Amino acid sequence: MKAAYVKAPFQFQIREVELPEPGPNDVLLSIKASGICGTDLHIARTEARDWQPFGHEIVGLVEKIGSNVGNVSLGDKVVVESGSFCGKCADCRNGRVDLCHDRTPNVFSRVESDGFAMGFAEKIIVDSQNVVPFEGVSFQEASLVEPMGVALDLSYTVKPN
Repeated sequence: MKAAYVKAPFQFQIREVELPEPGPNDVLLSIKASGICGTDLHIARTEARDWQPFGHEIVGLVEKIGSNVGNVSLGDKVVVESGSFCGKCADCRNGRVDLCHDRTPNVFSRVESDGFAMGFAEKIIVDSQNVVPFEGVSFQEASLVEPMGVALDLSYTVKPN
């Protein structure tokens, strides 16, 4: 499959890469849309010292599921939640999963640990914890869910004087 890679400053490559079979908790997605955010621009401008995959505002169709996956079915339209949370630490137990320090599994850690592609690719493997089914909006509109969530979280986090 094809996947985009970036290296600073603003160098891009399309590579042919192989994905392994999804594990028991994994979902294989056919990517239908992926947004470009400020993080991607920072990576492309200065942070990607070596070639790396990028893109984390991902929307796709479920193409394959692992044996332990129960939250989505084949053909479901899903948004990928790029971050995650442990559910066990004090912040998670207090309802502030956004502050969790053990944010695995997530899209970024899978790139580092498993060498997976990210959102600017034809397909991606993600943990089932990171996919949320949706309907009623286009793939392009759904790719705005992740940045909208960041903005919403900011409104919860910032306390006006």
